[in-house]
Amino acid sequence: MSMFRGMTVQGKVASLALWVSLTLWSSVATFRSAPDEPSTDEQAVTVFLVRHAEKATDDPQDPNLSGAGKQRAQALARMLEHAGVTHLFSSAYRRTRQTLAPLAKLSDNEVVEYNVREPQALLTKLRELEGGSVAVVAGHSNTVPAMFQELSGKQASDLEESAYGLIFGEDAYDRLFVVTLMTDCHGDRRAVSAMEFRVHANG
Repeated sequence: MSMFRGMTVQGKVASLALWVSLTLWSSVATFRSAPDEPSTDEQAVTVFLVRHAEKATDDPQDPNLSGAGKQRAQALARMLEHAGVTHLFSSAYRRTRQTLAPLAKLSDNEVVEYNVREPQALLTKLRELEGGSVAVVAGHSNTVPAMFQELSGKQASDLEESAYGLIFGEDAYDRLFVVTLMTDCHGDRRAVSAMEFRVHANG
């Protein structure tokens, strides 16, 4: 979204953090206005999807984050510090785990690994989370667009063709996706909202 253009990094983090807090509050506000508290099945599940931050060149197979990547990971943690995060999911690679490490410390959550070759297992787990859960998933240039489309039914913007399907460009580390899932009349969790943000490293 263009709402962050022209802001400093600190301003972008504060603005998106406020948006996240308001969105999570509004997703349950209608239930809380009722006489009875909603059951967990009636509460929304919020899923944040991010690609790992910038990677270093120290290992071609499993690199660590670069200096810029570590800064972006810290910014992500500050951005979601007050979002009520309950679950963190990362692929087994160092760059994805390190992207969530600062947030894991701030939110006091363990990073749970998932198998990138079995995306449906993770998607099923996300849909089966207890109502009110807030999950953050760190993935890769080819897995995040696919997960976003599977959860929301929408396609991420500005993707590139590749042998792995539609992927982010090599330098596209600024995407943040938010999908809100609610239980429908058949008992299935389906997306009721899906948004894509771009948080740029420079103002």
